[in-house]
Order: sequence, then C-alpha cells, then structure tokens
Amino acid sequence: MPNYWGKAWKIARSRASCSQLIAALFALVTFVVPPAFPQVITGVAEGTLAPTFELKSLSNKSIRLSDYRGQIVVLNFWATWCSPCRRETPMLVELDKEYRKKGVAILGIDLDDFDAETISKFVAEHKISYPIVVGDDETSHEYVGLGGLPITFVIAPDGRVIKKFSGIANAAELEDSLKPLLSGSH
Repeated sequence: MPNYWGKAWKIARSRASCSQLIAALFALVTFVVPPAFPQVITGVAEGTLAPTFELKSLSNKSIRLSDYRGQIVVLNFWATWCSPCRRETPMLVELDKEYRKKGVAILGIDLDDFDAETISKFVAEHKISYPIVVGDDETSHEYVGLGGLPITFVIAPDGRVIKKFSGIANAAELEDSLKPLLSGSH
C-alpha cells in the first residue's frame, strides 16, 4: 500500500500549496481510511454484536450494556446541543412509556462535553424517564463513528444490532423493528 502519510508530510514540509495538501489529504481519506477502518467511518453495522461498554449515569452509577442482556434495547446517542435530538426526544419518551412494560429498555447516551447539570436540566425539561449515561470517546467512536447525531440502535436480547437509525428515527419504523423481537420471531 502506498505511503500516503509520508507523501502528505513531504508535501507539507516542502511548503506546498494549500490545494496540493488538500489533494493529498483527500487521497488519504478516500483511498486509505475507508478500506482500512470502515467502522471508524460508519460505526456499528446491523447484524453485528453490539460493542460492550460501561458508562456513568447522571447519578454516577455504573451502567453496562451487559446489564441489559436478555432484553430488547433501544440505544440512543444524542446531545443537548443537537437540534434533531431535541425533536426526536419526545418520541423516545412516548416509546418508553408504551414499551417498557413489554420488556423494551431504552438507554440514552449523551455525547455532550457539558457538565451533568446541563444534561440533567435537559432530561427534566423533556421528562425523560429512561436511563441516561454520559458517553465517552471510545463508545462514541465504536457506535457512531464519524456520523452525526442522533443515532439509534435496536439491539436484540442476544446482543446483536438489529436496526440502525441515522438521524431522527421514524417512530413507525422503530416500532416495526421492535415487533419481531417482541413476538420472538427474529
């Protein structure tokens, strides 16, 4: 494989024009990163085992994905500053009300760089009743990759990712992805 990093560095050191440096970086990102690191770009794919994590809740309690093994999990990555996340939250609150008693666990992973007080205020304003944990870089990179927020995963009781929603999840599609899991026909 060609040494793109070396070429980019050589161009940068030779005081190359900005367009040459951009072209070298474009070649690096286009031809090297995607084949070598597809998950870095796209995050977790449907059909794969959901990566495990241990994160802290707003009350500083450790919560692990493995705590939910055997349950259907809706895992939602969001942030307080994310406008689409703000629009999606009421749907997830309603989904939690309807499906919690049916054995579906919703878990929100906040990717803010803000303090717990800011996140707690958002949770109170939106009447979020499902658990919220504070994400870290590792979990964000594993699940979200370089994608945007919100991003939501439906995880089967055996830990496999059944469905991935990039952007605001459609309520009907999200519910449709839960039905086979609830009936045991996945």
